[in-house]
Amino acid sequence: TATLTVTPNPPPTVTITANPTSIVSGNSSTLTVNATNATQLTITGGGNTYTVQGTSGMQSVSPTATTTYTATATGPGGTTSATATVTVTANPPPTVSITANPTSIVSGNSSTLTVTATNSTQVTITGGGNSYNLSASGGTQSVSPTTTTTYTATATGNGGTTSANATVTVTPAGSLNSVDHVIFMLQEN
Repeated sequence: TATLTVTPNPPPTVTITANPTSIVSGNSSTLTVNATNATQLTITGGGNTYTVQGTSGMQSVSPTATTTYTATATGPGGTTSATATVTVTANPPPTVSITANPTSIVSGNSSTLTVTATNSTQVTITGGGNSYNLSASGGTQSVSPTTTTTYTATATGNGGTTSANATVTVTPAGSLNSVDHVIFMLQEN
């Protein structure tokens, strides 16, 4: 009598890791998958399915919301799964501030606007019918309005848009206030 020993196929194993595990919306994470005893390897998540060639591989993903990815290894010994989660945080909103120095001028003189911004990709100043483009972190802009003018600094970034205002008060040249201002300046000197 002959005895036939049947060895069952070993079950597949699979691991999946995400690097980094936390990203800001718009950035990407790399999924790394490794499997054994598998003839088919897939990754699913976020409504997408990726087929991995062989028993190991990497897949770049850019989810817009926190997503759990499932790696599934299928082989003669069955099916095994593992998961990894990529946490997505929203882009922080931009911040912006604007100051005018001096805040009050006599017509014909100038004031310097200083803008400071964070989390922005574009910063502009508008006012008096003019528009000025600054760097993403802000900057300074000299202005010479002929009438009292409110300037608006707008910071735009991946997290939205934020604005702030500063007003430059203008006194017409030759007015009583401007003459008093000149006399005061002469007295100081």
